[in-house]
Amino acid sequence: SVAAVNGPAQTVVAGPPEVLESLREVFEAGGVRARMVPVDYASHSAQVEVLEAELVAELEGIRPQPGSVPLYSTVTGGWLDMSEMDAGYWYRNLRATVRFEDAVRGLLADGHRAFVEVSPHPVLVPGLQDTLDDTPGGGVVLETLRRDSGDAFRLATALAHAHVNGLPVDWTTTYPADTAHQVPLPTYAFQRERFWPLEQRLDVVNGAKSEVDADFWRIVAETDREQLADELGVGQGSLDAVLPALSSWRERLNEQSALERWRYKVTWTPVTGATGTDVAESAGTWLVVTPSDGSAQDWTDASVRRLTESGAAVVRLEADALGATRAELADRIRDALAGADDAPTGVLSLLALAQDTSVTQVSAGAIGTLTLAQALGDAGIQAPLWCLTRGAVSVTPDDDVDADQAQVWGMGIVAALEHPDRWGGLIDVPMKPGTADESDVSMAGAPQSHEQRVLDRLVAALAGLPAEGQVGGQTGAAYEDQLAIRSSGLYARRLTRAPRPRSAATSAAKWQARGTYLVTGGTGGLGGRLAADLARSGAEHLVLISRSGPDAPAAPAIRAELEELGARVTIAACDVADRAALAALVADLDADESAGSGIRGVVHAAGVGQLVELAAMDVPEFARVVASKVSGARNLDELFGDRPLDVFLCYSSISSVWGGGGQAAYAAGNAYLDALVRGRRRRGVTGTSVAWGAWAEAGLATGRTGEDLRTRGVVTMATELAVEALRQALADDETELMVADIDWERFAPVYTMSRPSPLFLQLADAQRALMATSAADTEEQGAERQRLRDTLTALPAPERLRKITELVRTHAALVLGHTASDSVKSERPFRELGFDSLTAVDFRNRLGAATGLALPTTLVFDHPTPDILGRHLLGELLGDGPDATAAEPVFAELGKLELAWSAAATDFDAETRSSITARLQALVARMADAGQGGSALAGSTGTGSAAGLGPDVELLLDGASDDELFDFISKELD
Repeated sequence: SVAAVNGPAQTVVAGPPEVLESLREVFEAGGVRARMVPVDYASHSAQVEVLEAELVAELEGIRPQPGSVPLYSTVTGGWLDMSEMDAGYWYRNLRATVRFEDAVRGLLADGHRAFVEVSPHPVLVPGLQDTLDDTPGGGVVLETLRRDSGDAFRLATALAHAHVNGLPVDWTTTYPADTAHQVPLPTYAFQRERFWPLEQRLDVVNGAKSEVDADFWRIVAETDREQLADELGVGQGSLDAVLPALSSWRERLNEQSALERWRYKVTWTPVTGATGTDVAESAGTWLVVTPSDGSAQDWTDASVRRLTESGAAVVRLEADALGATRAELADRIRDALAGADDAPTGVLSLLALAQDTSVTQVSAGAIGTLTLAQALGDAGIQAPLWCLTRGAVSVTPDDDVDADQAQVWGMGIVAALEHPDRWGGLIDVPMKPGTADESDVSMAGAPQSHEQRVLDRLVAALAGLPAEGQVGGQTGAAYEDQLAIRSSGLYARRLTRAPRPRSAATSAAKWQARGTYLVTGGTGGLGGRLAADLARSGAEHLVLISRSGPDAPAAPAIRAELEELGARVTIAACDVADRAALAALVADLDADESAGSGIRGVVHAAGVGQLVELAAMDVPEFARVVASKVSGARNLDELFGDRPLDVFLCYSSISSVWGGGGQAAYAAGNAYLDALVRGRRRRGVTGTSVAWGAWAEAGLATGRTGEDLRTRGVVTMATELAVEALRQALADDETELMVADIDWERFAPVYTMSRPSPLFLQLADAQRALMATSAADTEEQGAERQRLRDTLTALPAPERLRKITELVRTHAALVLGHTASDSVKSERPFRELGFDSLTAVDFRNRLGAATGLALPTTLVFDHPTPDILGRHLLGELLGDGPDATAAEPVFAELGKLELAWSAAATDFDAETRSSITARLQALVARMADAGQGGSALAGSTGTGSAAGLGPDVELLLDGASDDELFDFISKELD
């Protein structure tokens, strides 16, 4: 039999089974993990000799033939033509020492530098890598399949690895020409992470040509026939027809390119790892605020129960969403938390779910959430506020929609900008917590309810889910703060580019209007611009609605322009918030026989701006601004119901997508419009909402406001192009679209200055801007160095370990397939993180390239945690200074102590906790005394303060050997 003993490397011991069993017990008693390998005999030892006669007899009569593929034998240590591989050879192969290293070195001596292990799971790769590392010139080691990953995808990955390492791969046999073809490399590959280096290389190429291109197209734009003829070497006469056409083509191309850059959409990406099984971060004290009308009772009971199960102490507080003032609510919050053991870890608000119908234009949930956010600030609560909504967003077109709930999302996005230190995030949940689903089985084998899955995702979100990828921002943790929980999983909100479908982009068809169109806000800047385009597109009758009607200052000029374009014009004084007045107007239009084909389109462009910070806003002001958007849209939707229309268009704003300082109410109103349109589509009727950026000559972004927006990176759009973008949206029957000209180099760093935003993770230009800003900051601080050693030397001593440990965590995360180093804790052993022999080799290779050090393949076994490995690397890079490895054994033992405590702390009673605390305090006191001149190793029982613990520990370590330190720690902690 044989036993395997695991250590920094694996040791195999062969012998009789009964002896090995006794040896295994000795190993395990000494703390060494050992296991029996389930085989009948031990190869390459004397035990195999009993099989010689049987093996020869079994293989007798088989005559080996020369092979066509050369073979280098690990039995003979040389080349074979395979005719020698008879029964005697195979017995020697089983009995003799494996000459694997000799074979590898022989192949290297013959000039072979690439090795591929063809097997269901590679076990030779680490050994091969060690041998190559010890050989001048080295080589490359690859594998084919892996355990639990033996499919065609893994084989294709292996071929890709071979290709990028310079080995010839015959892709025509791998992918036959009649079933496959080459395609361009996607902008991102398989993990939603864009390959920006490719884009940067293209930018360099384009930049190299830009000067020549600019000169050429300047000549074309100026229609300078003489100069262009000289440039092209042709006669001027031949350019008479070409030059105007070329100039026009170039202008159209530039316009289309601009329109493509302006188009964005909100999408939802799945969040991995959100199981709720590890939610220790959500423990502590949680204040759960719920509406007193009982409308959220199901979610209140379920969330409180799940938080309690996760270890949290829950304080419940009921509040009247409409009736409570901020001062009253602040007092009630203080009273509710007065009996808590510590400050709250977080606040979970369900006030958005309030269903009070005494107000119609602004939701009770939005007012209650506003009051709560203000009251928490007044009460001095710094814990993050998380708000639950129900149906506020749509992950898929089939999701139920509650437009009133969306108002809380608009306001919450602004709250995150204005109060980044006190804001947690937004979580949209299903209409009910859930019911049993027998198709989902837990790991224990028992049916898991849909409710349990949903609540697990909720608690995981509250614990803070790290955003997957590079998140820009100068301060704060990068965690997902705009989430939607659905039966299929947890989803995070993202902004992405929205290029037109190719079929639409290449179509010559133009969008056409017909019949009568109602335009609210029609005598304003945006409404008037749109009305003119509707007239050009074929609308026969335009009804412009505003409070002032014909008395609006711009009304006469707008009427004259529209009539000149051939449209019939009605300018009506009507408050769209007045449902009765609006209904009467619609009835009159329906009865008007001269309206031709009737009302075919509705455009809601009315609204008022706002610049009031959330903390300074009162409820009446909030309601006024929200109602300016909501009331008209709600009334129009109800009046037209499911009547078939060609267009139901809402003018929304980028504030509903990412907020804006001082725009909480404005964002809430526009978010309602977006959700209203989604709800109409859910009912099967038309609806389009365009979230506009800044128009150059109309709307709320003119004058000083426009200048401020441009400074922050929101560029004003030419009116003609903005109108063309709208035509395209209507022609493509878009539901939601954002149209804005954003200078990401300015906008992204400013927007994320106080709070990172995962919203932009899938926008390559935004991320480039953030990374460029980060690099520029590093250069300004003098921390950018060509070599890691220079960088570490330039840092203060306490920062060096943090820097090198972060490097270790980053590469460990890459090897394990994570997108952020946050998933790799400094004190957690590599084995627990999922490292095996293969990932250990990959990790060693990456880290060696990053540090310039020659590192062994046993790196993660010799130095078992990122923190310990960081200390080791620091010593290797900087030598035997104060940052070297003398403290490594002590930190290793402290790491074990921390792991033991975290694993068993909840099982200790009060007396045991007190005893352990006293022992640790005594240890700290002795170490402090040692730093002040006492002798901790002599058993001092002083009670020195731990205030100077850092320097004292360094003095203690400088004067003690490793054995003395281990002896000291053992005596104190045993």
